[in-house]
Amino acid sequence: MSTEVPAPAAEQNWGDPQPPRQDRPRWTARRTAVAVAIAAGIAVAGGAVVYAGTSGEPSQNVRMGGPAGAMPGLFDALHGDFVVSDGTGGYETQRMQTGEVAAIDDDSLTVESDDGYTQTYELGAGAGDTAERGDTVTVLATVSGDTATATSITSGEGGFPGGPQGRPPGQQGGPGGTN
Repeated sequence: MSTEVPAPAAEQNWGDPQPPRQDRPRWTARRTAVAVAIAAGIAVAGGAVVYAGTSGEPSQNVRMGGPAGAMPGLFDALHGDFVVSDGTGGYETQRMQTGEVAAIDDDSLTVESDDGYTQTYELGAGAGDTAERGDTVTVLATVSGDTATATSITSGEGGFPGGPQGRPPGQQGGPGGTN
């Protein structure tokens, strides 16, 4: 039995060379096997997700992701504001509302949504559809301060007005988008 005590390591000072490293393998066979198993699991799960997302009826895929990858339920929205490019490097706020025409005259249209939200819109040039009191409409308007000016009025429920299949503005097939 030895009673020798190892000599203390020399004190390190700033700039001194690093002591030699005790080399040992960073990746053992076990670590490599675990990493391969995890990667294989991720690949299998990813493949299942892709398969599930591409199988089924096309209408289900459109409903879940919506045109241009919109969030589910967006096209069932009653009302809301959003910001879009104005096409000249700036931005503009737009408002969408679906509801019943509560009042209409030559200059304005008042719409009330099912949740009680009411908005009066100035009628912009070429706003579109002729609506009557009691009709269900979807209005798209440009908002400036407290004034909302209707740019599109579509009869019926659901979706963004103005484009085929109710596509939102700026998207393929929608107002301001490519066809």
